Amino acid sequence: MPDRTEEQILAQDPIELKLGDKTYPVKVLTIKKARQWRKVMIEEVQKIALIASGEAGTQEAFLGGLGFMFLDFPEKMADLVFSYADELDRDLIEGTATEEQLCKAFGKIVEVAFPFVQELQTISGTLKLAAAFPTSVKSTRLH
Repeated sequence: MPDRTEEQILAQDPIELKLGDKTYPVKVLTIKKARQWRKVMIEEVQKIALIASGEAGTQEAFLGGLGFMFLDFPEKMADLVFSYADELDRDLIEGTATEEQLCKAFGKIVEVAFPFVQELQTISGTLKLAAAFPTSVKSTRLH
């Protein structure tokens, strides 16, 4: 999926989601709304992690986890897509779109909802680099 251009970002151009036989323009959320959406998404991911890490080894846990992944998770993902893009007609789209299209739409939404992933990777790399050198270096200036 190609990255959005700087012009698209600065102009707040919508993302396009192909669902069913239509392409829908979806507004990128503002900072406050995106922050709230990310909070809900993280809460849902934490629930998934709890279910996945439940009583490992028991048949009931395995079957419960399997059921969740194939039945509940797609529903949670759809909930997240339609809560981000609340202007979409969920009933119409669920009657015409495929789950593959829904997954692609979710991926596009995550890309715009988490635009700072690259910056976090840069900071993480910088911290690793800094940890590799002694912290007592007084100067980088040559005498």
